[in-house]
Amino acid sequence: MGPAKKVGIACKEGNKDALGLAIELVPRLEKAGIKVLLEDHISQYMGLNSTENLWSNSDLLVVAGGDGTLLRAVHKSIAKEIPILGVHMGRLGFLAEVTPEEIYTVIGSVLKGDYLKDERTTFDAEIIREGTSISKDTVLNDVVINKSALARIIEIEVWVDTTFITRYRGDGLILSTPTGSTAYNL
Repeated sequence: MGPAKKVGIACKEGNKDALGLAIELVPRLEKAGIKVLLEDHISQYMGLNSTENLWSNSDLLVVAGGDGTLLRAVHKSIAKEIPILGVHMGRLGFLAEVTPEEIYTVIGSVLKGDYLKDERTTFDAEIIREGTSISKDTVLNDVVINKSALARIIEIEVWVDTTFITRYRGDGLILSTPTGSTAYNL
């Protein structure tokens, strides 16, 4: 990534500390000549109008919250492969490693190009029922497939591209990337 000219800021809605950090970042970034794009609820709180979509127009996303907030940001921006700087302000922080106390130092380094990019594995998942695609998505963490009714057995075939892997009968299946593989150990 070259120097970021547009930085998108997102945070966990309802988390006052995350919102406060997001609001603090805006003038600091603007002072450095960076165009700031805000998540709608932040713009509304600040009385501003959002005119550009941060999920597709940012060079960098700063996301304040926990792992759920970061995963939501990944989901919304994954098609554009926008680098994400996660600030840990939630309950779980496996994905967001930067603390609020470190953000100004870290973002200064990132804006200068002094950082290491951690590439994460994703995969595409598609659910096909009776020959019809009913859901398709790219995921960073995991995919959980189950029957909506409890204690019901379903049959699932697993394919990788055009290669049949196996068939399962059970109450569900969890497929995860290396990033998501530890989530079910908690």
